[in-house]
Order: sequence, then C-alpha cells, then structure tokens
Amino acid sequence: MINGFRRVFLPATSQNTRLKNLIIVGISALIIHLPFVKVFAAPIKKKTPLSYSLNNRMKKMQPDTGSNLPFHPGIYKKLPFEPLTDNRLPGSKKHGQQPSLEVHKGDGWLEFTIKKDDTLYSLVRTNGLSIKDLYKIMHVGTKTSGLKHFRPGQKLLIHASGKNILEIILHQSSSRKLHVIRLNNIFSAITTVNGVEIDVAKPAKSRHLLVHSKNFPNLRDQFDGKLQSDLEKTINHLGLMNEVNKGKLAIALVDITDLNNPRVATLNGDEMMYAASLPKIAILLGAFVEIEQGDMTLDADTRDSLTQMIRFSSNENATKMLNRVGTHRLQEILMSDRYKLYDPLHNGGLWVGKAYGKSPAFERDPIHNLSHGATVLQTARFYYMMETGQLVSSKLTEVMKEILSHPKINHNFVKGLASHPEAKIYRKSGTWRHWHADSALIEANGYKYIAVALADDPKGGLWLSEMIAPMHELIVPTAYAELSP
Repeated sequence: MINGFRRVFLPATSQNTRLKNLIIVGISALIIHLPFVKVFAAPIKKKTPLSYSLNNRMKKMQPDTGSNLPFHPGIYKKLPFEPLTDNRLPGSKKHGQQPSLEVHKGDGWLEFTIKKDDTLYSLVRTNGLSIKDLYKIMHVGTKTSGLKHFRPGQKLLIHASGKNILEIILHQSSSRKLHVIRLNNIFSAITTVNGVEIDVAKPAKSRHLLVHSKNFPNLRDQFDGKLQSDLEKTINHLGLMNEVNKGKLAIALVDITDLNNPRVATLNGDEMMYAASLPKIAILLGAFVEIEQGDMTLDADTRDSLTQMIRFSSNENATKMLNRVGTHRLQEILMSDRYKLYDPLHNGGLWVGKAYGKSPAFERDPIHNLSHGATVLQTARFYYMMETGQLVSSKLTEVMKEILSHPKINHNFVKGLASHPEAKIYRKSGTWRHWHADSALIEANGYKYIAVALADDPKGGLWLSEMIAPMHELIVPTAYAELSP
C-alpha cells in the first residue's frame, strides 16, 4: 500500500527525498483541513428566535409607555411563564419555563405559532405591549371567542401600523379568524368566517367606582425593620425558614393598632400562590361594590349566601355570588386603579378565574395561570383597606366585618389561637389537597393586626396552626394576651 502511495503521489527520486515529500504532503493536508475540524468540533447553537433566556427578555423590555403606572423590569425576573391551556391541577406551576414562539416577519407583520407553554402574558410582554394593553386584551372579544382562548398550533399575527394602532389576528381554524384592533387605546374585536363578519364587539366601558377619600398610607411604604426581624426569628425558631426560602411558604404580619402608622413584615410577600377558597374574599368585595353601586340588593338571601360562603366556605354560594357579580366585572374591580388588588406590577394578587366546584376555569390569571390565587401582601391590603373604610362605605364595612366574624371551620389560624380566647377573628381560609391558606384581621385587648399565610405542602395546615400564636404574641404583649375580655 505504501509503495502504491509512493508511485501515485511522489516523484521517482531518492528515498530521503521521497520521505521529505511525504511529510510535506501530510502537513499540507492537515493545514488545509484545520478550519473544517474547528467547525465540526464547535457546538451547534439551536436557533430559537424568541426563546430568549428570562434575563435577556428583561433586558429587551421597554418602559410601559402605554400606561401611567411605573414599570420596573426587575419585578418580572422571577416570574415563570405558564401554559395558558393546561389541564394540570389549578395550583401547579412549572418554574422557569419559557415561551418558544416561532416568529416570521413579512410586510410589517409578525407571525407566531402558538405553543403549549405560551401565555397571554408572555405574548404581551414579548411584543413590548403595556400592562394596560394586557388588561384590555384579557377582556376584549366577541361572544364566541377572545385572545385569552388561544390554543397551541394556532397562528397569531401582530402588526403595529401606527403609534396608536395595533392589530392582532388569531387564526382559530382554516376559515375562522379573530381580529382584535386597538385604535387610540380603544379595543374592539371582530370574528370572521371565510372572510364574512359574524360577530363584532367592543368592550364594555368600565363602570365608575365610588371613591371613599381616605388619607391612609400604602402598606408597601410601611415595612418595619424590628417587626421584620422578629417575624424572621419566629419562623426560623419553628424550623420553617427553609420552606420560605424554597418558595413553599409566604407570610404577612401587619400591626394596624395605629391605623395611620401600620407596621409591615413579610416573607415572600409578593409570591403568588394557589390559595383555594381564600380568594372568596374577592367575591365578597365584588358583591359589596355592586351593592354600593345599586346593582345588587343586600336582602336576606344575599346576606345569607355571602355568610355561608365566608364562614362555612360554601362553594355553591360562592359560585352563586360570583355569577351575580359577573366574572369579568369582578376582575375589573380587582384590577381597577381604585383597588389594585390584582396588579401585574406586583406579581398579581387576589384572583378568581374559576367558579368554585367541578367546572373548568373561565380565565386563569395571566401571569401564573392560577384559577384561584393570592399573594399575602395583597390579601393584607384587602383587610387594611376594609378596616380603614377604603373598600366600601362605613355602613357596608360593618356588614362585611360581621360576615367575616365567627369563623366556623376550626383549622389553621383559628385552631392555633384556641389558647388565646381574647382574640376576636375576622377571617377567610382555604385548603385543597396540599395547598393551605389563611387570612385574618385579629383584635385583642386594644391591639389589632392582620395575619396572612399561604403554604404549598401537605403539612401546611400544621405550619399555619403552629405559627399564629407566636405571631400573635409579637403584636399583643404576653401580659395582655393572657387576659380574657
């Protein structure tokens, strides 16, 4: 074989010369092929046009110029993108998942292929739309369709043809399309079949909410270092700080003995979690807002249904009251500038996107895909606003507090405070499978505080029962706590 190689590649010269020529040819071949070796050795990067890492997404986000609300990109760094259409349990989350939208550009239009892990929130933020746009898009649609109902595999086209004009087309099938248009911040929707308009709708105008002018501070501005330190020591002493660090436990403790100077301490204060029946307080608020507006009547039947919903956590009455308020109306109230009890700028908050009982979700929250969710700080805001008369009139506030009093389910906070008979509790809790939640406004011997806790663990109910008594003693001095009223 070597002799054959010599006959083909080397001239008939001396043996030494032939050897030198062979070495030269070998080195030359190696040099020529080095670039190819480098190419094949390098890792191949997969093209994912819009599958940015979460950090890269944050860098590309622009200020929310479509809204008067401040925009803080850092708030979103820990938010998971969740599937919009998912049959998993209502509280489940896939932390760290990212949307993988395929995008094609043409004539100023961006075309996306919806995938199973895409959400309405990721769609809005990926395309630089504002939080205000998210609010509007959530509720715009015709009687039969809306953007919130998009499904994997569908095509979505987005086109901004002017500063104040935005068009979104959802290809629901080969013949059916939903066309959403924003013109000067007014959204409308058109459904077409084979190019023929079959349904045209404009979103209902937001109803005015009565404003009760109260000059009380925002709880977010009232964090207290001493109370925070005490709360952390208490939770650490109970051996639960590791659960806090894993995001399995969230706690808020707010001393409102002096309503004008509340003291706030939180652990995972803005971590939104599945909250089971706790968000029924949102339905309670919605009902009293409608009562105050004159759109509902506080008759004996309504009052009884609201009481059953809160004290006994009746799912039947919760669904009954939710339907009377209206699903979209309730979300409008929660997200209104008046209350902001669900606020994407603070990772969400109180949310009801499903009737209580065996029925599918009608609208999961756009950030975490939860059917019934809450954050401890937003829940604490609900109780503080109620106690300071910022939710409804003082007369209706008294009725709300009466409904929240005398809890009939003896678990979580109520069970843990059994050793403190001086405590008067206004409360709503929730438990489903391994999710446990409790929230309460507690009065004792001239002291007053709010406690909220959310747990994602089979032992969560035990955690809540064990933590509330030492939390109570952080606000109510032991000498007073031992006294009975």
